[in-house]
Amino acid sequence: MANADKGILLALILVFGLVIISGCTSSKKCSVDSDCATWQVCNTTSTKCMAGPGFCESDSNCQNYQQCNTKTHTCTLKTGMCAVDSDCADWQECDLLNNVCKVKLGYCIDSSYCIKDYEICDSTSHTCVAKAGRCNNDYDCEGWQLCNSSTNVCYPREGYCFTKLDCNAWEECNDRTNECKVREGYCGNDADCSSWQSCDLSTHRCEAGLAYCALDSDCETWQYCYPSTHKCKARTGYCSSTSDCPGGYSGYQTCDSSSHTCVLTLGKCIADADCNSWEYCNTNYNVCDVKTGYCNSEDDCATTEGCDDSTHRCYTLSCRTDSDCSSGYKCDTLFTYSCQKIQ
Repeated sequence: MANADKGILLALILVFGLVIISGCTSSKKCSVDSDCATWQVCNTTSTKCMAGPGFCESDSNCQNYQQCNTKTHTCTLKTGMCAVDSDCADWQECDLLNNVCKVKLGYCIDSSYCIKDYEICDSTSHTCVAKAGRCNNDYDCEGWQLCNSSTNVCYPREGYCFTKLDCNAWEECNDRTNECKVREGYCGNDADCSSWQSCDLSTHRCEAGLAYCALDSDCETWQYCYPSTHKCKARTGYCSSTSDCPGGYSGYQTCDSSSHTCVLTLGKCIADADCNSWEYCNTNYNVCDVKTGYCNSEDDCATTEGCDDSTHRCYTLSCRTDSDCSSGYKCDTLFTYSCQKIQ
């Protein structure tokens, strides 16, 4: 086959293919619409099929901002073109003069649309928003920050921080939570201390609370600091109260509040030397009892005798003559007939 014939054949194949692809049947003869494709009507003048109302055969059948969809034979918008606002994104409106979508007032496509130097265009909302760390109001800042309306800069709320310089001297900045936290060894209030301590707000150090101790020096000279309770306790040989003495309140000693030592309770003893010369120490009960032949009261004497308070000896009460009286006494035979002490 000659080259010229091959060229003609290829040209015919291409033309036939384009006709099939485009669905063009404008050369088809017709007398009624049913002789044409569903998207065509019959032009009875030319007796040819042509695109019906609302359909197209080529771009020339569409508006200049539209193109003909060769599958549906309908005019569709060209990319970026529009007929009404609804053809555009929410942040755009349709420029009806040029039939293109343009940015609405108050929206942006890039940061050049933003007037304020601390704002950038958010690619999701297409609105100008404050840069990180900058703000128009508190809601532009992190939850632990507030907005400085004069400088439009976010700054830490009270108790929060960027660095330890935003905290008190006894605090440090927690990098994870941006909260000021009490440094080790310091306190902000009593809650930062042990139960036996209180926070000294002048030094922000935990000190022994009232009636508690940390060191022996927190106690009186006769006390030491008991480590398990942090209470001052009497040293050996000393007492805080009678309960620290042998036997406690039922014992034979009491705590002297001036010397803080245990001393014998009045009338109590541990040896004869603790008693009067006419007494001895009953160690079963740690009380001074009267020696035989002596007395502290008439109860220690016979019923016919009285107790001499000076000699602590029993003497006869009644008499008829001096011989009836005890030694050192004489009988009053004139009036009472009682033994009277010789002066």
